[in-house]
Amino acid sequence: MKGKILHTTEVEVLIRAEDGNKYRALRDEVKSAFELNIGDEVDFDIFEGQAKDVYSLRESTAIENFARV
Repeated sequence: MKGKILHTTEVEVLIRAEDGNKYRALRDEVKSAFELNIGDEVDFDIFEGQAKDVYSLRESTAIENFARV
């Protein structure tokens, strides 16, 4: 399922899913290589009312892709 991060703490993240429901996920369920931020779009599974296997849909950008000033 897809959703958006509403809130983050050191322990968990809160996601509003595309179905309108909110789901919590413990930090160890976040499988992305970088930190999730409020507003990030994510893909996740739901198991027993909890979000599991949360992956960010944000693409990382290599430093060499930034314009030099």
